[in-house]
Amino acid sequence: MKNIVGILILIAVLISCGSRSKLNEDKKTCVFKVEVEKALPIDVKSEIDSFRFLILETSDSLQIGRISKILFHDDKMIITDAITNNLYIFNRNGKLLNKISNIGNGPGEYVRIDDVLIDNVLKYIVVLDGIQKKMITYSMAGKYINEFTFQTEHAPMHFGQINENLYAFDYQRHSNDSLWKYNLVVSSLETGSEKQKYLPYEVSLGVSFSPQTTLFKLEDTLVYIPQYSSIVYNILNDRIDVRYSFDFEDKWITDDFEKIKWNNAVDFMNALESSNFVYYFNLLETKSHIYGRFNYKDKLCYLIINKQAQISKLFYDKKSDYRFSISPIAVDGNEFVVPLEAYQIRDFVEEETVKNKLKNNEISDYLQVSEDSNPILMFITFK
Repeated sequence: MKNIVGILILIAVLISCGSRSKLNEDKKTCVFKVEVEKALPIDVKSEIDSFRFLILETSDSLQIGRISKILFHDDKMIITDAITNNLYIFNRNGKLLNKISNIGNGPGEYVRIDDVLIDNVLKYIVVLDGIQKKMITYSMAGKYINEFTFQTEHAPMHFGQINENLYAFDYQRHSNDSLWKYNLVVSSLETGSEKQKYLPYEVSLGVSFSPQTTLFKLEDTLVYIPQYSSIVYNILNDRIDVRYSFDFEDKWITDDFEKIKWNNAVDFMNALESSNFVYYFNLLETKSHIYGRFNYKDKLCYLIINKQAQISKLFYDKKSDYRFSISPIAVDGNEFVVPLEAYQIRDFVEEETVKNKLKNNEISDYLQVSEDSNPILMFITFK
């Protein structure tokens, strides 16, 4: 029976490598054909190969609201709190080292953290503040270094570093200016001018959704997932290449739906949930696996692709059934990183398949995690 189920899961995702990139004709890319209706109701936790937990330090003066981004650099972790707009620098044991909380309108201050990265060369922390249209640089000790202001109508929503001087900026279809109707702009901070513009669009978006992570580094390559795109790109110094793409057939959002001017976010979300489209498509990648997560009707779907074995699996949870969903927001080496609340870690360790991999004292420790505790980081690999 297990073998039959495995075959059915594989049928739901077909891999075709050999289609050519439209942007670079001499490169071949893989197309993952995802047959959403063939997803099976299997618990994604059964696909976890290994896991470990890291409990972050908690105190009266150290209360993290919601982790929106995690970066790893040598022996440090940089964590963004979307609620307080603070940045926390922890060591790898979960002990707080420094905190950046420069909220304001002056030099070295930010109103909102839209994105954050670690400078590849200088090893500084760089904050993107879309409201003030600037990038602010801090040392790992939290000291203000300098800032850069964008001379454009709209600030980018996300950014990534290509090399020492080149940055990629994701504008997410917000501009009505014909000169800036591009999803992606590559600019030099040294000269303050744009070098290349990619992926033009016709109509700007009002209410919309975006992948949680649109730009991330995998080894030395900057990977880009545009808004409303089933194509994933590599960003290089002088061009972008298609890395791979997904074919959801008629389940992918249409151009006509994209162009509708929604009055508010509630109407937009209701329309998506009642549509026949895949939505809230999020993707992360390690050396060995691609992990996708998306919604379809009343289902929360999981896509796991083992790149080395060339095996793909697709399954789902019913929205009404899940309290615990695996939603990684970062990668560390070959591990996906998932922030968990106290109740989620208790749900997880009470699963029979998980209990068998833990010692009794570990189970007891995790079951006793306080509701007031900071989020716990779960590091996982997939089969």
